[in-house]
Amino acid sequence: MTGEIIAIVGVGIAVVAFNWRVMVRLENRLDGRIDRLDDRIDRLQLGLEGLRNEFHALARELSELRGEIRGNRE
Repeated sequence: MTGEIIAIVGVGIAVVAFNWRVMVRLENRLDGRIDRLDDRIDRLQLGLEGLRNEFHALARELSELRGEIRGNRE
């Protein structure tokens, strides 16, 4: 009976150790992927900020052109 209990406890420890190892590997992989995603998001934000700035510059130029066209009509 004692041998069986020791075997069961040993198997339980082995299963816990295996699961721990698998979880650590998964966590490391996920950390790497999350870091890469953060970098991509940062680059996308920079690109969007650039596009926003260009849009505002074009909107100002269009507004100036509208004013010039109206001034020429009058």
